[in-house]
Amino acid sequence: MHELVYEESRDKKEEDELEMMLRTFLSPAPVNILRELSKKGKVVKSEFLEKGKTGVYWPTYSRYEEALLKAGLIKIEKEDTFPFRQTIELTEKGKRVVELLNEIERLIMTEENH
Repeated sequence: MHELVYEESRDKKEEDELEMMLRTFLSPAPVNILRELSKKGKVVKSEFLEKGKTGVYWPTYSRYEEALLKAGLIKIEKEDTFPFRQTIELTEKGKRVVELLNEIERLIMTEENH
């Protein structure tokens, strides 16, 4: 009996996590973050977010950073010496996701034109 309850609660937790991730990645901000990183490669975090050059501001980025890390789409490296900068870049999985997003966009645009 206890094992069944545990399984159900674990499944519910996994479902909730999946639902949260889907909602996160269906919003435009994380897609913009991934696409900009795809264009720029490895970047210094503060420069990447400077004055919204990428269309993504600190508060928005901060909201999605954990989800992008948890999904394995970005990686962040922290320097051990002054000025202790952080760099962000796409993982291989993140690069593949961007490729797939671009393919989806091409398919949609092609379908609209026919």
